[in-house]
Amino acid sequence: MHDVLAAGGICSITANAEGTKVQHVPFSGRRYPLATGAPSLALSSDAELIPVFCVPAGDRYGFRVVIDEQIDLRRDVPRKAAIESAMTEYVNRHRPFVEDHPNVWGGFRIPQGD
Repeated sequence: MHDVLAAGGICSITANAEGTKVQHVPFSGRRYPLATGAPSLALSSDAELIPVFCVPAGDRYGFRVVIDEQIDLRRDVPRKAAIESAMTEYVNRHRPFVEDHPNVWGGFRIPQGD
C-alpha cells in the first residue's frame, strides 16, 4: 500500500475492529474498538486520510456515497496521539450517519435517549 500511495494512488481501508493494532475510541458514551491501520498508513506515507461513508439513499436498493473532507493528521504530537486523534475525528463524523441509519451500522450502537 505504501508503494501505491507513493505513486499517487488511492487505497481504501474499511474502518472496523479487525487489524493488527486496535485502539478503543469514544463513541456515544462508550468506547469502541477500531483498527489503527488507516491513520497509521496515512501518517507513515504522508497521504491524506479521507473518510467515505456509504448510506442508504431512500429506496430499497440505492446507496449514496459521501466523500467527506480530509481528517487533519496531527504531525505535531506523538504518533500514538495523532492516530487516536484521527480515529476520534472519524467516529465523530460517522455519528450522524449512525444516528440516521442505525440498522446499517452493526458495530456502532447508540444507547436509547443519547
